[in-house]
Amino acid sequence: MRILLSCLLFTLLLNTALAQTRKNSGEGQAAALQEDEDYLQGLRHFEGDGVPIQYGLAFQHFAKAATRGHVQSQAFIAYRRGQGTLGIALDDKEASKQFQKLEQKLTTAAKAGDPYAQCLYGTMLFAGYAGDPKIEDGLEWCQKAAEADNKFAQCLLGDMYIELSDDEESGSKFRKEGARWLKKAAAKGYAGAQLSLGELYQSGWGVKPDLAEAAKLFRLAAEQNLPAAQTSLGECYEHGSGVPQDSGKAAEWYLKAAKQNDPDAHVNLGMLYFDGNGVPKSMEQSFQSFKRAADLNYAQGMAQLGTMYQAGLGVAESKDEAFKLFRRAADMDNAMGKFELGCCYRDGWGATKDLKRGAKLILEAAEEEMQQAQHHAGKLYESGQGVERSETEAAKWYRLAAEAGVPEAQYDLGRVYENGIGVRKNKKTALSWYHKAADRGDEQAKEALKRLKAD
Repeated sequence: MRILLSCLLFTLLLNTALAQTRKNSGEGQAAALQEDEDYLQGLRHFEGDGVPIQYGLAFQHFAKAATRGHVQSQAFIAYRRGQGTLGIALDDKEASKQFQKLEQKLTTAAKAGDPYAQCLYGTMLFAGYAGDPKIEDGLEWCQKAAEADNKFAQCLLGDMYIELSDDEESGSKFRKEGARWLKKAAAKGYAGAQLSLGELYQSGWGVKPDLAEAAKLFRLAAEQNLPAAQTSLGECYEHGSGVPQDSGKAAEWYLKAAKQNDPDAHVNLGMLYFDGNGVPKSMEQSFQSFKRAADLNYAQGMAQLGTMYQAGLGVAESKDEAFKLFRRAADMDNAMGKFELGCCYRDGWGATKDLKRGAKLILEAAEEEMQQAQHHAGKLYESGQGVERSETEAAKWYRLAAEAGVPEAQYDLGRVYENGIGVRKNKKTALSWYHKAADRGDEQAKEALKRLKAD
């Protein structure tokens, strides 16, 4: 599930700061906000206050204000850099450096009661931008603004709890608490909360699964021009999740989000162009879409772009460029990047052959539930390439990939059941998996069915 904390935080901070300005108290932060028209213009375009939400234009204004030493604008840009979202390349080190410079001013403003500063300071502590993460302190600062019935703080706090919900012991508690805060903000029409709550309904985290409700919430946020929500709604149409399947509508929503440089939208469009799904098939357009995502330092875009260089699709083949892109994506802990880089080392493609290193990377990707990597993990264990041979492990990985719908893995699982490789021989089970693979077009499975019927 993709929890887009960065998008939510920005809107939270911007709207909170604008509300503070409107109070026109003439003191502290509010007075500072009133002094910079570029900052105020940025807020209006970011939140859609009387104008359409336009992140690109908003951050042009913030950049101008930041050059004049405007602290809030500098903080927004620093956080945006750290998250690598909204059309700017990710650079954690630079973000941390900028936050460290701003820390004292943010701390002072937070302690003075400014809700914007409380949220940003809390997030800085939560994410560890100025040192080791301080989760409890970060939550405490954000909760101060949320309990004052600030809908933007409520959304941010909800997202923070969801970020913490992987913990086995307290995960359910955190998910429910996150959902509670998100519902408060979403009910008030906050687009970021509608997006995150929709993701919860999609996954069933903290709420009862409801795909139709998820799509409804994505639409509410997308119609406010929130790019990540437009991408999520496009994915609903592409896969028929909560709405009738419609690849053409999926492409329309992806294009809206891509115009605002949402990296996931670029990747999804690249796949549509690659398959000719909802748009005319075009390797050149596919390549350009992946490149736009990669240029935003988005790891999945790099991995997809690498495959285009690898196969010479939409661009001249280049082993060196493909290998560089796979390595960059893998270094960012991207599963596809690890898998493709592992295959390069395993096969000696663009790199010196190294079976152990290749196997290690492929297994890491498999552990991250990349289906293709799970199938290849089965192959590694069955052959003993770079790992100690284990038929039991081979069968385990084939099963995981087969159950996820990978036809080649379904064929291999049928094969191990037919021959008793790592499992007890079972012709009936073998036939079942061969049929599933054949139904998905696997030619080896079709041949196996013919052979077994002849027997």
